[in-house]
Amino acid sequence: SIGSLEPGKRADFLILDAPEARHLAYHVGMNIVRRVIKDGEMVIG
Repeated sequence: SIGSLEPGKRADFLILDAPEARHLAYHVGMNIVRRVIKDGEMVIG
């Protein structure tokens, strides 16, 4: 099942510098990662 993002919950997700998922193909080879959240904690960004 799919969870939810809520205060106090743990989550893993990325924040990318791309306006939409369809733009990802145009950024191959570029670092577009702005934030990495692992278990609710920011590990990159």
